[in-house]
Amino acid sequence: MLREGTYQRRSAELGSWAMDRLWDAALPAVAEVRGRGLWIGIDLVPGAGSARAACERLMDHGILAKDTHQQTIRLAPPLVVERSDLEWALDQVVDVLSTPAG
Repeated sequence: MLREGTYQRRSAELGSWAMDRLWDAALPAVAEVRGRGLWIGIDLVPGAGSARAACERLMDHGILAKDTHQQTIRLAPPLVVERSDLEWALDQVVDVLSTPAG
């Protein structure tokens, strides 16, 4: 599957869908969503709280994410993630980033 590019195509398709989903949520706490395939970065606006605090809240919702540069949340689901599982994970991200920190 790797040689045939199946995972790569799937990653590109799901990643594009996921980034669109995050943009479409129009979250006031989000300054930018970017990525390549399923590697997704979510930049928080200044004053929205730290990425670390958001990642800790995501962990409480069952999502493991990594903070970087104080304002960026990194998502890196596995290449074999099912769309339904990714959709659930994005629901958690939207829920956490829609709720003020604190």
